[in-house]
Amino acid sequence: MGGVGKTLLLQTIYQRPEVQGHFQGAEFIWLTVGQTPDIMALYQTLSKKLHLDPELYANPEDYKRYLHTRFIQKRVFLVLDDVWKDKVFDSLDLAKGDGSVTLLTTRNLSLLERASPHISQEHMTPLSKEDSWSLFCVHAFRPPSNVPCELEALAKCMAEECQGLPLALKVIGRAMFGKTSPEQWKLLLKTLKESRMQG
Repeated sequence: MGGVGKTLLLQTIYQRPEVQGHFQGAEFIWLTVGQTPDIMALYQTLSKKLHLDPELYANPEDYKRYLHTRFIQKRVFLVLDDVWKDKVFDSLDLAKGDGSVTLLTTRNLSLLERASPHISQEHMTPLSKEDSWSLFCVHAFRPPSNVPCELEALAKCMAEECQGLPLALKVIGRAMFGKTSPEQWKLLLKTLKESRMQG
């Protein structure tokens, strides 16, 4: 599910000092892949990240073979964020050297099942109603305990409209910060409901 916090979880892991320490000496590479990636452009990015001279190839298969021979010689911590298709994962699953690791986020469960029988999976679920409310308040009211009585019911409705998605709670909460008029809240809540019904 989009907005459930996959990328945020990956960023947290990627930046943790103990992870950085455990993979000391490794090349840390983050690639945001997306729904319609340009594989050749991603290969060029990988070349730069590995401090390789850019190589010009007519087709992706030749470039992949070149990168494979370079990756196998290095210890790499590779992040592939937002992978949509099996074929794209196959093109980018290059971190095969000793001590290398690949982390990926995807909405495609079949990709995870096919990727490897030995991978560890973390399935993300929407936040509970209570956690959604807490996260919304962190961004909409600073401090989060400072919820005006006249806005509380509207704010709770708005938090529920976010359906437990951390990204939506954060973005909409920030958009509401500083808005003190109930009329503003009612108007934006109406807009949010309408846009969700149309989506």
